[in-house]
Amino acid sequence: MIWILFILSSCRTLFPPQIEEKTISTVQSWAYQLQNIDLSTLERSTYDLLVIDYSKDGTEGGKWSSSEIRRVKDAGEGKILLAYLSIGEAETHRSYWDNSWVPGNPPWVGREAITSDGRPTRFHVKYWDSEWKDILKNLVDSMISQGFSGVLLDGCDEYAYWSESLNGESEVLSRQDAADRMVALITELSRYARNRAKEFIVFTQGRTKLLTATIDKELYLNTIQGVIAPEIFFPGEELIDNLYAPQSDLVEYFKDIRSRGKVVCSLEYLSQTNTNLDRYFREAKTLGFLPYAANRSLDTLRFP
Repeated sequence: MIWILFILSSCRTLFPPQIEEKTISTVQSWAYQLQNIDLSTLERSTYDLLVIDYSKDGTEGGKWSSSEIRRVKDAGEGKILLAYLSIGEAETHRSYWDNSWVPGNPPWVGREAITSDGRPTRFHVKYWDSEWKDILKNLVDSMISQGFSGVLLDGCDEYAYWSESLNGESEVLSRQDAADRMVALITELSRYARNRAKEFIVFTQGRTKLLTATIDKELYLNTIQGVIAPEIFFPGEELIDNLYAPQSDLVEYFKDIRSRGKVVCSLEYLSQTNTNLDRYFREAKTLGFLPYAANRSLDTLRFP
C-alpha cells in the first residue's frame, strides 16, 4: 500500500494535473495588449480573458511558444487567451509581408491605411481573395499549435471601406455584398479552425453594424462567441481621453448582440486619471458589457 501511495504521489509530481480552462460564459473581466508584452505581467494579472499578439514582434521567430502560452493560461487558473489577427488589413511587420508588395501588386493589396495609433504600417486588402485567405489560415494553424484558446479577428469593418465609392480602389462593392463577403471570411476561418481544434473561440472587433449590414445574420451569430466594441462611449479624433459622448445607435446594436448570448467586451481609450473612468465602468457593466480602458497603442497592461 505504501508503495502504491508513493507511486501515485510521484505521478502527480511528474505529471501535474492540467488546469481546466475557463469558459466564455464565466468570463467576468478582460484585457488587451499588443505591444511590449511581458509574460510575467500577464501571469500576475487576474483577468479571465486576455487578447495578445501571437508574436513578440510580428515575426515568425518572435512567436510565443506553446509552453509560454500554457504558463500564462495556467497562472490564472485557466485564463482564456485569444490571439490577435487582422483579417481586413495586411500589416507590414508580419512575417508574411513581402517588401516588394505595393498597392495592386499582388492584386489583393489595396491602398495604405491611414492610422494614428502608433502601430506599424498596414494596407487595406481584398479580404475575399483566396491568396489572402491562405495567409490567414496559415496563421490560424500556428495559433492552434501555440496553444491559444481562440482568435480575435480585427479589421471586420473593412467591408465599409470596400463599399465606399470614394475609396480610390480598383473595385467597389455594394455594402451588403461587402458585408456578406466579410461574414463569409469569418465563417470560413472559424470552420477551418474548429476542424483542427473543436473548442476554438472566435471573437470579432469592429464599431460598424456588420450584423445589420449582412444578409447572413444567423450565420454570423452562430460563428462567433463574442465581440469587442471599441470607442462607443468616448468616440473622437484624440488618441486618448475623448469626451464622453455615447453613440446610442452603437450602444443599442451591441446590446442586441449581448441579448443574443454573445460576450461584448467594451474598449475605450482613457487615461488612468480620467474623471469619467468609474462612470464608464459602471455604465458598461449595467449594460452587460465587460469594460476595459487602455492606451490607443495597446502597449501596457492595465491592472484593475
